[in-house]
Amino acid sequence: MDKNKDKKELDSNSLEECNVSPNLVYEEDIIDTAECTFTVSNSFEAFMSIKDGKPYIVYQEKESKKLEVLKVLKNKYKLVSIIKGHNSPITTINYFLNKTKNIEYIVSGDYDGVIIIINVTEDFKIINKSKTDYSKGQLSSCLMIFELNELCNFDCKNGILLTACKNIYTNSELPIKMFVLNEKGNLDSVKDYLSPKNTSYMLHWYNRKTKKNYIICLEKNKIVITPLLLCGIRCIYKSELNTWHHSGLIYDDVKNDREILYINTLLSLVVLFDLYNNQVIGKIKTSSQIERLYSMIQWNDDYILVAGATTPDIKVIDIKQQKCVGNIFIEHNDDFRCLRKIKHPKFGYCIITGSDDCTLKLYKLKEI
Repeated sequence: MDKNKDKKELDSNSLEECNVSPNLVYEEDIIDTAECTFTVSNSFEAFMSIKDGKPYIVYQEKESKKLEVLKVLKNKYKLVSIIKGHNSPITTINYFLNKTKNIEYIVSGDYDGVIIIINVTEDFKIINKSKTDYSKGQLSSCLMIFELNELCNFDCKNGILLTACKNIYTNSELPIKMFVLNEKGNLDSVKDYLSPKNTSYMLHWYNRKTKKNYIICLEKNKIVITPLLLCGIRCIYKSELNTWHHSGLIYDDVKNDREILYINTLLSLVVLFDLYNNQVIGKIKTSSQIERLYSMIQWNDDYILVAGATTPDIKVIDIKQQKCVGNIFIEHNDDFRCLRKIKHPKFGYCIITGSDDCTLKLYKLKEI
């Protein structure tokens, strides 16, 4: 793959330039005690903190069920915080930034439906621990949303937290819960927001044409798109694929005046869904064999990277060509579940991968 010039992308939580193709090679193991087995796409988190401009990694320690936080330094990974509170396996770890107040949060959820909210800005202090009353499935996805502009019949000026639950064994109704945040980031109230069956992944979509917020729920065989804070469902797309959708991202195709939802599946397919026209516009085959696809990230305006669980490898998707143009084989010995991008202080733009073998590994750009 050739270099690409003058491209911009999202490096964790800030807009940075990344004008090269993802020619990635293994550099080192970061840790060998990170539990990734009990989740699909959010088994760890990596982000660039606004408080000191340093990258951090948050993961579940496999024996204790505690969250551990590593600060990424030039020549080492420094353990800076151990966070207690979960008594069952953690199923999702997420980073959120309130840009208006410059407050960073980590939200984690577990098999018992317990949510913990951590204020990164206050040295990873727990500010809330709540039970979501999910008793028939794992807490699969969380969204924290700020700067809401819709009118609603309750006070949401400090933001909201949405949680989703998935149960792959039954058809139990597992509604999405909506929590209202107060000024300190605590949860003031809770209500059932939607009642789809088994949401595996949620995305927040801000429609730049209508200037409205939407929630996209990925479920088995379908995608549900609904306006945030308002009643009614905008769109339900029922897929002919009898498979779970385990992760997704939204690509803003400004040149062609459209926004595209990329969704991975358990059938070696990445599905492209036009959010303005509510229709599938393409399917990208990533392998000649059936393979589970888990986490995905946008590398830059040209490439999307997808975790191929069983090979294991990183599938390189060319956005313009709408096809898989390469595979980066990785050094894991078990299912590959999650990948994140960071800007390493020594190696620059890198990928971190997480697997059921309990290792987090660093991949850097190959030197030319």
